[in-house]
Parts: sequence; C-alpha cells; structure tokens
Amino acid sequence: MSAAGDGSVNVGSSSTREPIAYLNLSNSHRMAAVGFLKTLSREVAADGITVNTVATGRFATDRLAGSKGSLAGAEEAARTEVPAGRLGLPEE
Repeated sequence: MSAAGDGSVNVGSSSTREPIAYLNLSNSHRMAAVGFLKTLSREVAADGITVNTVATGRFATDRLAGSKGSLAGAEEAARTEVPAGRLGLPEE
C-alpha cells in the first residue's frame, strides 16, 4: 500500500466497546487490534493509507442465533440490549 500511495484497512466488532459473553479470546484480540490500528494509522497516514475501525452492532446472523439459542431469542434480547431495539440485517 505504501508503494502504491493509497489503500484502506477495515476491521471491527462491537466487542471493542462492550465485551461479548463467552468470547474471551475474540474480545481481547479485537480490543488489541483497535490499539494496533490506531498506532498504524499514525504511521501510514503520510503514505495516503487510511486505517478505519468500524464497531458494528448485532446483526441477524446464524452465528448470533447460535449464541442465543435461536434467531427469535436473539431478536427478543435485542429489544432490551440494543439501543435501536432490534437486530441489524446483513444487507444493511
């Protein structure tokens, strides 16, 4: 990317702001990634490389359904646990 003079890096998870139960390793490495990416952004900005971290919220996926027992269970939990009161849709 430095040689080309541009590029973009994107990584993210809501677990960087609020750890997700039972995802000990994922939570810790994603928090570390935010620190790494912030440091990296300062090092490569002069080369035209943008480093972004997007902390997405909960989306209606099979993985989330599995962690809540079902998609209906995940949707029910979202009513009180997600500020928007609903799960995001993958197409969003």
